[in-house]
Amino acid sequence: MAFKAITVTVDDKKAVAYIDKLVKNLPERVGNLGWNITQIAASGIKEEANSAFSFPRPYLSTTIRPQKLKKMEYAVTTGLKRKQVMAIERGRMPGKSPPVKANIKRWAESAGVNPYVLARSIGEKGTKGTHFIRNGMIKGKPRIDEYVKRESRRLVK
Repeated sequence: MAFKAITVTVDDKKAVAYIDKLVKNLPERVGNLGWNITQIAASGIKEEANSAFSFPRPYLSTTIRPQKLKKMEYAVTTGLKRKQVMAIERGRMPGKSPPVKANIKRWAESAGVNPYVLARSIGEKGTKGTHFIRNGMIKGKPRIDEYVKRESRRLVK
């Protein structure tokens, strides 16, 4: 998302005083704006993960959550490793078979499939990406836009 700066020149001293007061009070009035946007984004991604993975991967959506990293810094995280999430999001090209670890074993056993056969099949055929993160953000964007508009109006009152 691109940030656009706006420069305004004001000659009216009352207007300058009002703008100074508004800017000084802005951090405390913003409150949890970033956190709330992160929660909205996480709910959109979680909804998309639920619809993309009904069986046998319902646990993916239960691990998606907003997380506070630092002051005013937030992220949407999952219980899976980044490499695993990106393989689900973008898919996987045919090539080397993935290692048979806990996630593949659990997935295969819940589907009634031999985990080693599953890993070999993934290596031979690859997988199709689900794009649950991208689609979740697209679905969540109108809610985020509406929230930001509403909060912007509140902040300048």
